[in-house]
Amino acid sequence: MTPNIADIIRHHVALEVRCIDRVYLHAYMPKLQTSGGLCYFLQDYLGHPVPSPALLKPRHDHFIAAVHAFAARHRIPVVPFERGESKDVCVAKHRARFTAREGVVIVGVAQEKMRSFKAHKRQGRGHTPVFDFSRQSVAVNHYYFYVEDRDWGPPFSRSAAIPRIR
Repeated sequence: MTPNIADIIRHHVALEVRCIDRVYLHAYMPKLQTSGGLCYFLQDYLGHPVPSPALLKPRHDHFIAAVHAFAARHRIPVVPFERGESKDVCVAKHRARFTAREGVVIVGVAQEKMRSFKAHKRQGRGHTPVFDFSRQSVAVNHYYFYVEDRDWGPPFSRSAAIPRIR
């Protein structure tokens, strides 16, 4: 039997409420959680003959540049969080100076651990290199968008930069 939209949502979409003043947005793509899925994305979806980790650097750099351009365009401070520093205490100081009814208060940057791929290069047939990918824990910058909203109050959204695969 073909599943209907209610079955798909019930079995594949989850909402986990941890705290009423936090909004976490995680874009999870199951097919990109395996090395084969990553190779498919790089080779078949993006159309590159060799699924090289070097193909991810431009995507990483584009994301970082877009975040900084957005912040500059809207005069939003980009604040690096120090290790062990309370993000809430740091942001409270910025919220106290925020005068608009709603908008992004700051973009916070914190280096945190996450699972990502590491590439290992080996020689394939002929002159074509082959990359094997394995998942490992890596430190990567996470970007926190702290907002003020007239209906929701002070939630924030977090997104991780695409890690550079080494």
